[in-house]
Amino acid sequence: MLLTAPNRTSLPTSLTVLLAPSAAVVPGTFSDVSVDAPGHAHLLAGVQRLRARAYLEDGAITSAQITPDGRHVQAADAQSWHVIQIRPNGEVVGAARYHVHAPGTPVTALGVWTSALAQDPSWRATLRAAIEDEMALAARRGIGFAEVGGWAVAKEHRGSSDALETALSTFALAAHAGGAIALTTATVRHASSRMLRRLGGRSLSFAGVELPSYFDPQYDCMMEILRFDASEPSERFQALLSRTAAKMHALPIVCAKPGTRREVSLPSVATAA
Repeated sequence: MLLTAPNRTSLPTSLTVLLAPSAAVVPGTFSDVSVDAPGHAHLLAGVQRLRARAYLEDGAITSAQITPDGRHVQAADAQSWHVIQIRPNGEVVGAARYHVHAPGTPVTALGVWTSALAQDPSWRATLRAAIEDEMALAARRGIGFAEVGGWAVAKEHRGSSDALETALSTFALAAHAGGAIALTTATVRHASSRMLRRLGGRSLSFAGVELPSYFDPQYDCMMEILRFDASEPSERFQALLSRTAAKMHALPIVCAKPGTRREVSLPSVATAA
């Protein structure tokens, strides 16, 4: 997960675009929705190439994990939303994946269960209990349960607002889709986890015990598992998030497959259900 806090670096304005796996998962509140399988595939490939470049430069993956055409492909990509930042020339410079899990999904099927912490005998049971607790809370509140991952920002844009805009838009997407509790694994490197905490991320915990940061040999860095509640953003970023949420309905959405649009009841991003 690669994010950095923005500074005043001047770069071309980027456009936020949403990719959806199917129109069937798109709330009826969105107004600019197209079903374009080739277009979706092209943009998703751009996301995967960005991820390959960013992760390889950072030492988080090896060249063996990149496809011959330069993409870093993950199993969840095809089933997920993607929040992407695109420059006027069509280049993808920022991305995050938002994967909503169906009710009843087993803990062992989650991405977080592949983390090094899940393999640690000292923390495995606590991690499972914490995840199950969050999934049960989402079910009781009638909202989604999701994982956010695949974070990447082009190296030359890491000092721009693109990282923050990607994170804010992902948070707003969760709220706009009816609310969600989401988990993410975030690197301590580049202050990524610190930035997400400023947006409202909190350490995953169970029975008053916080899950610790941990070293993940797969990514060769320290990581944290954070949880987000779309209805409880940071007060510090409330104004920015409100502005982002207000324009979400008009963002272009490109779907890989057709389907019947669904209706949702939109909770406030500032008030817990």
